[in-house]
Amino acid sequence: MWIRILLITILSAPFSLLAQQPEQPATPEATESDNGTIAEVMTGGTLGADEGSSKFNEYRDLDNGLRLFGLRYRGYTPDSGRFIEAVGTNLGLDDQSFKARAGRYGTWSAALEIDSLPHRLTNDAFSPYTDAGDGLFTVPGVVGILTTTADNVNFRASDMLENDSRIAAYLNQNLHALPQIGTDNNRMSLQLTYSPVAAIDARLTASRRTREGEKITYGPLGDRPPRTMNVELPEPIDHSETTLQFDLGYANRFFDLNLEIFAPEFSNDIDSMRWQSIYFGPDADGAADYNNDIILAGNAIVRRAVSTFGQRALPPDNRFTNTTLTFGANTALNGRFTATAAMGRLRQDETLLPYSYSTLTKDWNSTGKLPRLSAEAAIDTFLLDLQYTFAPLRGLRVRPFFRSYNLDNDTPEDQWWYVTQDAASNTTGSATFMNKRINRAYDSDRRNLGVEGTWQKKSLTLGLTIEQEAIDRGHREADTEETIIRARASYRPLQWLSLRGRAAFGQRDADGYDFRSELSSYWYTSAENGTGTNNPAFSFTNHPDMRRFDVSDRERSELDLTASATASPTLSFSATWSRRENDFDSDVTPVQPLAGTSFGAANETTLGIQLGLLSQDTSRFSFDANWNPNDRWGATAFVSLESIDLDQRGTEFSEDLRTTAQTPRIGTPGQSWVDPANLWRAGNEDETTTFGVGLNYSIIPDRLTLTADYSRSNGTVDIGYSGFGSDQPLDTIYYAFRSPETVEHVQRIANLAIEYRLPRGFVLGLRYLFDDYDVKDWMQEPQGEWVDVVSNNFVRDSTRDNRWGNRLPRLVGYLGPSYSANVGFLTLGYSW
Repeated sequence: MWIRILLITILSAPFSLLAQQPEQPATPEATESDNGTIAEVMTGGTLGADEGSSKFNEYRDLDNGLRLFGLRYRGYTPDSGRFIEAVGTNLGLDDQSFKARAGRYGTWSAALEIDSLPHRLTNDAFSPYTDAGDGLFTVPGVVGILTTTADNVNFRASDMLENDSRIAAYLNQNLHALPQIGTDNNRMSLQLTYSPVAAIDARLTASRRTREGEKITYGPLGDRPPRTMNVELPEPIDHSETTLQFDLGYANRFFDLNLEIFAPEFSNDIDSMRWQSIYFGPDADGAADYNNDIILAGNAIVRRAVSTFGQRALPPDNRFTNTTLTFGANTALNGRFTATAAMGRLRQDETLLPYSYSTLTKDWNSTGKLPRLSAEAAIDTFLLDLQYTFAPLRGLRVRPFFRSYNLDNDTPEDQWWYVTQDAASNTTGSATFMNKRINRAYDSDRRNLGVEGTWQKKSLTLGLTIEQEAIDRGHREADTEETIIRARASYRPLQWLSLRGRAAFGQRDADGYDFRSELSSYWYTSAENGTGTNNPAFSFTNHPDMRRFDVSDRERSELDLTASATASPTLSFSATWSRRENDFDSDVTPVQPLAGTSFGAANETTLGIQLGLLSQDTSRFSFDANWNPNDRWGATAFVSLESIDLDQRGTEFSEDLRTTAQTPRIGTPGQSWVDPANLWRAGNEDETTTFGVGLNYSIIPDRLTLTADYSRSNGTVDIGYSGFGSDQPLDTIYYAFRSPETVEHVQRIANLAIEYRLPRGFVLGLRYLFDDYDVKDWMQEPQGEWVDVVSNNFVRDSTRDNRWGNRLPRLVGYLGPSYSANVGFLTLGYSW
């Protein structure tokens, strides 16, 4: 009774603190002969922090007051072999973890697992939208008339400024705070195992995952650029995944056989989301000015039928089944042969939405316009994996292997209309010929063939692998073949020194890169457009000199080195260095993409300079040391450095002029796809440096213990831009670009803990956590000459005309703002 009274008295102490979980303390491991329980309860919280930051508690549940921080129980009866065990942390909270298992060793067992993990995106979002349920978002009223222009000649700057002022006034009047945006992720699984005899093992697992909450997304409004505005919205998430898995295995001295059936089913309780326009009123087919986007073309007024609601589908329900059969057998020469065959089946047949939700777009809002009423998506996969390991000589092992993976996409390919931004482009409800598209069923076939050899003698081990990989892709630019060589070595020259190394080299070749591969996705005829300036089906979509990095030539090299040393019984070191280099330099030669056509640019030739990702390099270094001079002292230190460099090249050109004579126009740069002045280059450098120290000291042996640690992490991201637009003034030219300011991240974390072991199995602890995070990010905090902050939630690009206008009302929720927190805890542990 006195134990219960003491627990209640201590744990209900009047702390006016917000609870915060530090790094979880290590709990004693129970051996098979142990029986007992270890429990730890915690109360405490934040002494001071910026509660507006979602990053401080991004993946944790920080509640005020008492929590069951740790629990471990184990019971075992040696005579019968029966056992029961349980372990959990933060029980009852949103970041809880619990696992319990019971059974009889060698015969049967049952296990239950429960895991929860929150993900908080923002705490301070504001929006004019109200969630009406079932994916519907509404607003109170509309902004009113938005005016645009048909070309630069008739452009009136006052129109854009008037539009901006109206949107800003509307938002300032109608914004309201949203609940915390994020998701709660939960998983529960039950597993039963049964082994009637030693040779047979069966296992059945049933699990369910749920994900509920919101994520930040966008909604386009209007008919098409330049008459398209956007809003940020909290996309509703109500996902669940139910999985059944059955495993049956048989093994004897000569061979083993295993059957696995894996069957997950995904369900989304919200099929689509709809959002009301804040720019336009009810559908009226041009009946009133405020219902329409008004374009001034010369002296004529052209009304546009614009949808007052946007709509799109959310992730669809789908089912997947994978059956795997594995066979293994022992052979001569101390060998082992294994074969694995797996068949997968994915199906998704959700009812399709109409092209448009709006009644203004005539029959586009009817499913009768669709070529089929449901997705009918079907993908089948087949995997075959063969391996044979044997020892032809003493100390030498050889492993030839073959792997084939085929993805067959049986989804029907039909002719569709792409009705942009949920509305047709005029009151008749028509769409242009360029909106005729075919959905392509992408598939692939991958084959790997190789041999691995390992030789070992005393303290030296050497390994070499040679592998050939071939990938055939349907509806893609190229098939690829790659030769990969891997080498590894480990050596222990001295008892206290261990060295390991690994190197790899790969040469991938793309088989005839075809920039025309996407053209087959259009189904209009040349007669429908004639010699128009924008004709993607008979010219090109992406620039012919561009190479997509996953199907381009590539040369890659990898090197990993590790050294571990035990300088003395009390001092040890380890160091690791790695380097990854990917060079996507491809054989790009000048081509005439319009040769043989009647277009005005039929004789034009590209520059033959590769566009796209050119290289990607990653290097990492880490060093750590451990010092334990005696039973009472212990110290650790570490440092790590990581650097990621990306290099890419692009070009600016007008898609409306890809079929015309390409003489660069004076005063209109960026028009020509053959002009070298339109090339630009961007390099991305991402560097992170982290170091830390730790200390533990037994002030009173077996009674009073002090532990402390400190770490600091510095990260920077630099983007270096050069080429097109970099020499133009930012305040007057819309195509002017600059290298942005450096993104900086700094985080400092310090932990301090004192634990005192009381009689009768109690442990009393006092802990302190300091967590400071500072970020400077131009992507979330727009600054500079080109930014005009109209209000707290609306930013206008003041250097661009309305054709590129940025009218994106934001949720005003920075995903990970800076914070500083001081956290205190009182803990009580008990074991018996």
